[in-house]
Amino acid sequence: MKTLVSKFLFLLPVVFVSSWVSIWAQAPDPTGTLDFGEKAAYFGKTTLTFDTLLGAAATAGFVMAEPPGHYPRAWRDGGGAFGRNLGDASAVTGTLLTTKFLAGAALGEDPRYFPSHSTNPVARIAHALAFTFVDKSDHGANRLALSSFAGAAASGFVGEAYLPNGFNDSVHAYQRCFIAFGVLGFRNIVYEFRPELRAAERRMHLVRNH
Repeated sequence: MKTLVSKFLFLLPVVFVSSWVSIWAQAPDPTGTLDFGEKAAYFGKTTLTFDTLLGAAATAGFVMAEPPGHYPRAWRDGGGAFGRNLGDASAVTGTLLTTKFLAGAALGEDPRYFPSHSTNPVARIAHALAFTFVDKSDHGANRLALSSFAGAAASGFVGEAYLPNGFNDSVHAYQRCFIAFGVLGFRNIVYEFRPELRAAERRMHLVRNH
């Protein structure tokens, strides 16, 4: 359990930074129906950004600062190790979000986050976490978020292609699947508290101007 928590915490920088971009890219209350081209444009604005790469670099730095037990030296020390961990962080999040987008587009899911209208913080967090598993169809109906399951599965097993021995087995793959759901839930929480985060950023701008 400690290993799972550590891996999830390592991924938070890339998730938060990429989600911060999405805060500005998405309207507070999504309206209308998106066609495939609009979904692709939304995906590009919220995922394919330089900020996402910066987040992956931060995650790679955290992994090297506190590497998993028995991690090979080639993944712990030096520029080559940083490159490997940067590639891993980028592959995991990129596979997760790209697969989620493609599966959602094929299955008629709306890629946007629909916030709660509650003022209770606990209810809002619960709504954000639930939205990981139940999202909206293109017609606005609640439905099982099959795209989330597809994205989590893909990101969980992608590491088997390049991770070192001892970390490229099915046990670690299933662990990464669980982590992927945590990443999606955290990303939804960032979306949910978008108004508060934007207000905080505006206040910080005011502080810098005086």
